[in-house]
Amino acid sequence: MLTTKPISACLGLAIALSGCSGTLVSDNRLRANTAGVLGEPESAVAITDVRGDVLANTYYIAHTPRGVFACSIGGGALTLGLVNPPVCNRT
Repeated sequence: MLTTKPISACLGLAIALSGCSGTLVSDNRLRANTAGVLGEPESAVAITDVRGDVLANTYYIAHTPRGVFACSIGGGALTLGLVNPPVCNRT
């Protein structure tokens, strides 16, 4: 006979983690990391269209004086807040 505790625990964990990755990497952290990779001052980088997935990736658009970049950065709920440098491509 199945007990309800393991099922309840798994369901609670799934609910807790859903939608979290987009919020664990703040806009300020995205801006700072992106500025470093693109060689721009933080004040010159604007971040828009931030979205995340449950697998700990965050996708966003970075606007700089040199152009617009589609970027992604790994880090979120499943990586315990650790992030890799962003990967950005000019759009």
